[in-house]
Amino acid sequence: MAESTMPRSPPPVPGSGKDGDNGTAVLVMLRVDQGTVNIATNLQSLLKQISDALKGAGFAVKSVAVAEMYAIERIWASRVGQKSPPALANVLRAVSASRGAAAPTACTTAALGSQGASVWSWNQDEVTPFLPTPAAILVVLIDPGARPTPFGNCATSNFSADPVYWIPLQRGFHLRQTRFLMIATPENGDAAAMRSHCLAVPNFPTAGLDVLAPSSQPFFDPWSAQMNGTQEGLATRVDLCDALGSGAAPAWNAMAKQWYQTLEKMR
Repeated sequence: MAESTMPRSPPPVPGSGKDGDNGTAVLVMLRVDQGTVNIATNLQSLLKQISDALKGAGFAVKSVAVAEMYAIERIWASRVGQKSPPALANVLRAVSASRGAAAPTACTTAALGSQGASVWSWNQDEVTPFLPTPAAILVVLIDPGARPTPFGNCATSNFSADPVYWIPLQRGFHLRQTRFLMIATPENGDAAAMRSHCLAVPNFPTAGLDVLAPSSQPFFDPWSAQMNGTQEGLATRVDLCDALGSGAAPAWNAMAKQWYQTLEKMR
C-alpha cells in the first residue's frame, strides 16, 4: 500500500494546551515578610494580570504555584480542574503575620533551585501544579526588599542552560520553553527616587511605600542582562512599583507575545 502523501499537521505550540499539549505553569518566588500584608491584594491582582497576558497571547495557563524566595517554603498553588485553593491574598496575609523581623541572608536564587529540583513532590492541599508536566514554564520573581547577597556570590548561570536541567520537567526541555519575570525594587539604593516614582504610578497602593526598600546591591539587573545575552527575551526586568500599580501591563503583554512567537518557531 502506498504511503499517504497527506501533509502532517505541525505539533502544537508548547504551552498552548492544544492537541494534547499540557499547557503552561507559572512558578512564583516571592519574598514574604511582615510588610507583605500591605500589598497582598495587589500581588494577587498582579499575578492575575500576568496570567491574563499569557492567555491573551495564546498560552493555556494550567497552574500557578507560589513559594518563598528566601526559604524552602511552599505557600500556595492552583491548578485548572483541581481543588480550588483559598484566595492568595488571604494566604499571604496569614504568612506575613507569622514572619519575624529578621532580614533574609540567603542567595536570591537558592530557593528557586531547590524548588525546581523537587517540583514533582509539590502537592498542596490536593493541588499538584506540576503534574501533569507543563510544556512551558514562566518563573516570576518578586522582591520588595533589598537583595541580601551580591549577584556574583550566587549561582545563576544554570538557569540559562539549554536544555533546561534546573527543573526536571521532561527530557529535552528547551530553554525557550522558559521565561523569567524579575519584578523588584530599584537597585541603585536611592529610596527618595523610588518613593517619587512609586507615587507617580497610577493606582499604586500608597500603603506599599512603608514596606518597599531599594537595593544597594544589584542583582536582578545584571542577572536579566546575563540571561538576555544567552537568549533574547529570556528575562524581563520590571520595576515593582509599576507592577503593583497599573504601569506594567505593556511589559506583560510584550513578554507573552514575544515568547509565544518564539515557541511557534519550535514546531
